[in-house]
Amino acid sequence: MALVSRSVALIGVHGQALAWAPFLPWAERVTSVVEITSVNQKGIVNGCYQTWSNALRVRYFMTLARVVTECRAGITRHDNAAQRHHKLLACNVSVDVPAAVHAVERAAEATDSAIHRATG
Repeated sequence: MALVSRSVALIGVHGQALAWAPFLPWAERVTSVVEITSVNQKGIVNGCYQTWSNALRVRYFMTLARVVTECRAGITRHDNAAQRHHKLLACNVSVDVPAAVHAVERAAEATDSAIHRATG
């Protein structure tokens, strides 16, 4: 928690370390979240971290991932679609590298430009 409270950004796969977002020092300076996520079987992206980021005044950026198809992640026939989707995100994902780099650059620019406005 101490490390996150000194950070300006979090980058992670949906449902993983992004749960640390409320501990970013968002009240003290501009902070960012970069979410790596995927589209579910219905073509929908889960927007919970975007909503959370907006509520915290944290800049939000997203890049889409593709779940490695060989992974089954402990999925059972009893899991509903949302449970399957979340379990699959625990697997390795692959991203479009230029798109991911672009999202990280945008987050860096957002926090960097805010730091320069505050100090300059």
